[in-house]
Amino acid sequence: MKVIKILIIIIIALNAYAIKAQVSCSYYTSINFNKIGVGYEFSKSIWSDLRIYGGLAFDNFTIEPMIAFNYISNENFDLYLGAGYTLNYINGPIFPLGLRINPIEKYKNIKFHFEAEPNYNLDSEKLLFYCSFGIRYVFGKLE
Repeated sequence: MKVIKILIIIIIALNAYAIKAQVSCSYYTSINFNKIGVGYEFSKSIWSDLRIYGGLAFDNFTIEPMIAFNYISNENFDLYLGAGYTLNYINGPIFPLGLRINPIEKYKNIKFHFEAEPNYNLDSEKLLFYCSFGIRYVFGKLE
């Protein structure tokens, strides 16, 4: 549990430092879990997210750091591939594939996302597959 707390503090500190760049917050929902996330866009093609699972007991406080690459990107949508790791309630690597859409041209900071996420649970040795959708808000002016 100490490792998880240290990891959270480091990622929050890095995101606080990165506030000059494209920082975002997001919400993901699915039948299985809800997640909130804080993200940072390193460039137009590489970004990260730290997701926290909701609806679990505090003992099962679960985080999911991940990094993604926009495989196809234009002003209206991003198709991305990613890799990350889920820690605590589920332990194992994740490989999200998703689509972020800018539905309203006037409000480029708002994005809807749809994501499929294969997850290998190391504890149960089972392959899990989650699908979610949600909304993301990007702080700052988008170029």
